[in-house]
Amino acid sequence: MKYWIIWLIAGASAAGLVTVWFAASRSKLMHAKRSVDHAIRQVKLHMDGYAQACNGPYKAAALHSLNISRSIYREAVINYETARHKLVNRLPALLLGYGDIPEKDRL
Repeated sequence: MKYWIIWLIAGASAAGLVTVWFAASRSKLMHAKRSVDHAIRQVKLHMDGYAQACNGPYKAAALHSLNISRSIYREAVINYETARHKLVNRLPALLLGYGDIPEKDRL
C-alpha cells in the first residue's frame, strides 16, 4: 500500500512522455502534410495558368512554371512519406490518421 505514490509518479511520467511523443510527431506530420496540400494547390494553379496561356506567347514560360511546381509537389510528397515512415512517427501516424496521399491528389 505504501508504494502507490511511486506507481502514480511512474504512470504520470509515462503518460507525459507519450503525450510529448505524440505532440512532436503530430507537429512534424502536420507540417509535412500541409506542405503537400500547398503544393497541390500550386500545381492546380499553374495547370490553370498553362491552360490559359496554351495558345499565347507565354506558353513556354507557363509550361516551365508548371514543371517546377510539379517537381516541388513530388519533393513534398517524398518528404511527407519519409516523415510518416520514420520509426518514431509510425505509431502516431497510424493512430492520428496520417495515411497515404490519395490517388486523386497524385499529380
